Amino acid sequence: MYDVRSRTVSFSERYGKAIVLIISWLAIFLFVYTAYTKAVEFDRFQRGLARLAILRPYSTFLAAFIIVSEFVIAVMLMFQRTILWGLYAFTAMITGFTVFILYLLISGSKLPCYCGGVIESLNWVQHSWFNLAFIILGLIGIYYAGATKNQ
Repeated sequence: MYDVRSRTVSFSERYGKAIVLIISWLAIFLFVYTAYTKAVEFDRFQRGLARLAILRPYSTFLAAFIIVSEFVIAVMLMFQRTILWGLYAFTAMITGFTVFILYLLISGSKLPCYCGGVIESLNWVQHSWFNLAFIILGLIGIYYAGATKNQ
């Protein structure tokens, strides 16, 4: 027997999809903006990574990997089929950046930020809070994307 109610989209499902859409577009904007800025100033970004002795041997590869990853994740967030994986990847990458920032804060390193654009104007503490906000948004997006996928 056909159940008419099964075709009705609930308010919470629409609300969840709207949240996922907004968070995805914020993440897309952030990653496209920073990846583009890093790509345009690739040498500067790579030299910035090379200033840390532990990253120096890998700085060229790491710089390219970060830029490509940010663009790929942004594309993943544009499609319904890959949005959940994109949110996982976005949240993981932002978490990795935050761990790196916390390492710099704890180690006392006085390196400038090479993230690109206006984000570079943030100090490391402000940058940590900025990233933490995006980690929380990513987790919220994962929750709602997973919940709406199962409905």
